Amino acid sequence: HPIHRRAVEFTFHQNGTIAWFDGTMWYGITSFQPNRWYRIRVIANPLHGACDLYVNGEKRNTEPLPFWNSVPYVDTFFLSHFTHRGEEDDVYVGSVKLGEAPVPPTPMLLTVNATSPTSVRLHWLPVFYGHVARFRIYRANKLVATVPANRTQWVERGLQPGTAYAYAVSAIDDATPPNESIWTFPEMVITHPLNYPNRPSRPLSNYDVVIIGATPAGVAAGVMAARLGLTVALSNESERLGGMMASGLGRTDFRYRQSAGGIFLEFVQRCYELYRNAYGENSRAKRDCNAGYFFEPRIAAFLFERFVAEHQNIHLYAHHRLVKVHKRHKRIISADMLNMRTGRQITLRGRIFIDATYEGDLSALAGVPYRIGRESREEYGEEHAGVIYFDYRAQRKLTGSTGEGDYRVQAYNYRLCITKRPDWRIRISKPKHYNRKAYLSLLEDFRTGRVTHKKPQKMLKMKSKKRDSSFKKWTDAHK
Repeated sequence: HPIHRRAVEFTFHQNGTIAWFDGTMWYGITSFQPNRWYRIRVIANPLHGACDLYVNGEKRNTEPLPFWNSVPYVDTFFLSHFTHRGEEDDVYVGSVKLGEAPVPPTPMLLTVNATSPTSVRLHWLPVFYGHVARFRIYRANKLVATVPANRTQWVERGLQPGTAYAYAVSAIDDATPPNESIWTFPEMVITHPLNYPNRPSRPLSNYDVVIIGATPAGVAAGVMAARLGLTVALSNESERLGGMMASGLGRTDFRYRQSAGGIFLEFVQRCYELYRNAYGENSRAKRDCNAGYFFEPRIAAFLFERFVAEHQNIHLYAHHRLVKVHKRHKRIISADMLNMRTGRQITLRGRIFIDATYEGDLSALAGVPYRIGRESREEYGEEHAGVIYFDYRAQRKLTGSTGEGDYRVQAYNYRLCITKRPDWRIRISKPKHYNRKAYLSLLEDFRTGRVTHKKPQKMLKMKSKKRDSSFKKWTDAHK
């Protein structure tokens, strides 16, 4: 490209591996032997934003390799040579052949939808240029069907209910052997499950356990209680179970995995098995899920729903908001819940109540003491209490640090799952009551040096073409 944006990058690493760079880290594609000649061929499709790597005439990647940067076309090849001192020298290779590859174009906009517990339907756009004789359909990187070029959909039956499958489609011509296009990016679908969470028409007269909030903690508490044979009422203000894990927080901040256990460890193991079985043993998705600790929000939501559906003694009350708590002496005996869809109100009675909300709604309505804001430095003699700006590198307080208490709540921010795939994107509309002036103070923080990080947005890789987006921790200063 004229501005020399790198679309794709490979390296012959000293450990004997040919690796591909995805913009974040290197992935080993295949091995090589030193002191030998290799014929390297890269077939790139800028419209698709991906490429295939051929070594000595053999395709070495099992899935399309996404471009590092999006470019309209590819016109230059660079060879980066590292000297024995580790110095890099970009050398233009003028003898490299660049031209049209004799392969069909990649099918575009593949969609996969579950049509029943045992069947799925694939659909893709027809190819309007180049010669296409047939389409190949792959599941978990294995060829499962071939259809003629005049067909742009296919149905597979006989699948397992409530199971994840990943499909890709390629185009081939009628040469012998046929030339094959770059595959579409794998699309995952989950077939309809046979059982769903138990949603009773009316509550029991008395539950053993009532849980307010179907956050990860709420689901885990309900599952463990159900496994002990107890009756459980699990309420949630929305249809989606799993709280933040099912709504954007796709990379768990877990440093010591040997301490993982309980329902969380079961969740991680199920997540890993789902990606491995759907995409294949050697797939990039299996590797990107980081043994199940990194996941897409929809996968987390599916797994949490499966946990609840497996126990019919868990009664799920979705779209119900806690409005009132009844106590006998100091003990909660019941909770009034408002159905946010119908406006009807029900009462949940139980022996044990668990507050699994993020904000402590049940505790607050039950009269548990709480305070809003932060205490002052003088109240408990804590040096870093109250309003404070601190430079962690210089280990000093900054201008504006008063140590005074206040009545403010902590800042909230969204955890988003973002993507480079245009067909996966959902347009974000401007909120009705959005006020830009409410956020301009951040510019003042940058200007005065209280906050020195220039890129407060952090992109954490979860899966090919997807990122977990969050605000970065301020590296130099903290408010």
